[in-house]
Amino acid sequence: MVRAPKARQDAAGRWLPNGRSQKAGLNKAILQSTWGRTLDFTEYKAQRRNKLVLVVAPHHTSQECSR
Repeated sequence: MVRAPKARQDAAGRWLPNGRSQKAGLNKAILQSTWGRTLDFTEYKAQRRNKLVLVVAPHHTSQECSR
């Protein structure tokens, strides 16, 4: 559902519009809403079991310590 649309050419070799920019916006909205729903579900389940859920800012989370 979030794949990029394939490029197409007409008989003269010119590229046809394929709606790539509209699809990019739709993909972004789909992926963002999915994370929000996952977080809501996780918080709901944790609350039922008296557990704590901490949301970590995504900035620099893929970096490792220099040690």
